[in-house]
Amino acid sequence: MVRINTMDSYLYEHQTAPLKELINASTSLNQIRADSRGMIVYAGDAKELETLEQTYNSHKETF
Repeated sequence: MVRINTMDSYLYEHQTAPLKELINASTSLNQIRADSRGMIVYAGDAKELETLEQTYNSHKETF
């Protein structure tokens, strides 16, 4: 029973807990993709491009 408890703790700490980081990385990558597309769409609008660049850089750091 002790071994099961130990292995259960190991499984959670080393296999399941990192899912949070994976979800954050996936979300950031999707936002980077959307911002990149937005930069193409708003190529002539400097204000919108600056806003997109700021969010892009923010999510790039998170990723």
